[in-house]
Amino acid sequence: MKIALVLSLMVSALVAAPMAMAWAVPPSDAQTARLMEVLGFKAAIDRIFDGYFTRHPKYSRYKPAQKACVRGLLQPVLQADQRRAMAASIGDQRHVQYVLRFAATPAGRKFFAHARQALLDSVPAALHSDPGLDTFFESLSPSEQKQVLAYLDSPAAEALGKATPFAAPSATAKQWLRLQSLSRCGVEMVQL
Repeated sequence: MKIALVLSLMVSALVAAPMAMAWAVPPSDAQTARLMEVLGFKAAIDRIFDGYFTRHPKYSRYKPAQKACVRGLLQPVLQADQRRAMAASIGDQRHVQYVLRFAATPAGRKFFAHARQALLDSVPAALHSDPGLDTFFESLSPSEQKQVLAYLDSPAAEALGKATPFAAPSATAKQWLRLQSLSRCGVEMVQL
């Protein structure tokens, strides 16, 4: 009898797990955009663009208006691709909602301010461990430390840790960008 009950519960769990995953609602574009802003990706991407247009040899010879034109074409397309990649890799709007709720708390504001600065500090350098994390954590009140630890132990933080906002533009988008760069900006776009 007990074995039958255990087997029944296991089968129910195995059947219910895929169905629960299928019911997950992906985050909206607006939610994902807000999440990327909270995480600091928008500012980091802006910094990457600034560096790209000042350091890349091909763009260094273009006029500021030409650089601004190309950036104006390229940035929205890449940001939309990044939002789609991030939303797909997170997969569930509940995780985004949890992160955004945590980000609105005093501990969350401090945590993500630190994370945004660490991300900005890593651009364009390779990502590295954050030696200031211990100092940051010690600067929090005991209540804030508990909130940060609860967040870090959450399924939302786990999903976010596995998520990636980086996606290459589609071949169609690349072709459109190259044509628009020539026709609207008068410059040839560097290979993406």
